[in-house]
Amino acid sequence: MAGLERGYFVWVAALAVVCAVVASAANGATSPWAKKANAVCATWAKKAAVTFGANGTQPTTPKQMYTFMVKQRPLEQGLLVDLKKISLPRPPGAAKALSLAAADIRELSTVIQRYGDESNALFKHDFFVWNADSRANSAFAAIGARGCS
Repeated sequence: MAGLERGYFVWVAALAVVCAVVASAANGATSPWAKKANAVCATWAKKAAVTFGANGTQPTTPKQMYTFMVKQRPLEQGLLVDLKKISLPRPPGAAKALSLAAADIRELSTVIQRYGDESNALFKHDFFVWNADSRANSAFAAIGARGCS
């Protein structure tokens, strides 16, 4: 019985540690990498504001969408390069977030290349699909880099 009780208490202690870690993450505890990522993303957000204006308008025509994407691509590429340069240990999930950001850039590039090769309706559809894809944003938010989402 003593062995069973000891096993139970070890299990309860392990569960308490897991709950503390989860509660810490839920209360906004962020890793040093995520804090640095938030600062990097804030810098790039300022660059985007300069590029598009503080109150940029949503493009509505295929030409406006194309122009927006051509301006957006170097911002996203530069941001990804700078995030990868952060030399602090990455938290779990950072590799996924960075991979999703890279996939977003590839999708953006593909849509840009299709401009003029497909109908306006199909191009607009592709733009809206790319623009609505929030997987990378969600992945960054999940690791505490909410400034990158």
